Amino acid sequence: MRLQDELGAVHRELILPSRRDAAWELLSDPRELEEWLADEVELDEVREGAEGVLRWGGGDECRVVVEEVVPRRRVAMRWERDGGPDTLVEVTLDDDPAGDGTVIRVLEAPLTAVRAAATTLAGASTGGPAGPVALAA
Repeated sequence: MRLQDELGAVHRELILPSRRDAAWELLSDPRELEEWLADEVELDEVREGAEGVLRWGGGDECRVVVEEVVPRRRVAMRWERDGGPDTLVEVTLDDDPAGDGTVIRVLEAPLTAVRAAATTLAGASTGGPAGPVALAA
């Protein structure tokens, strides 16, 4: 079983018919996020530490905190929903090895599961508890 399955994560991947610079604009400009991520985006800029709100037509809303930005490559955001688990949403861009497009990967995972997996992996690399023992700790 893959780790994302164990975490309850959602993973999507597609190839955009544009170069990475153009794809990066779609990811790094809050106005462009309204075209594909949410119906309404209240975020001044996509930079580490930036905070805002995402809204969808059905009345759903979540607070967003930009956790990490690697220009032209990756954006990681924490989504916080009232009454729901916080999630980590990571969007990664890579050049399409088969052409002139860009591979975009979106991973959304519950933050508690991500933290548990990180603890498990850290325990395994430091000689401390690993696997289910670390998860139970």
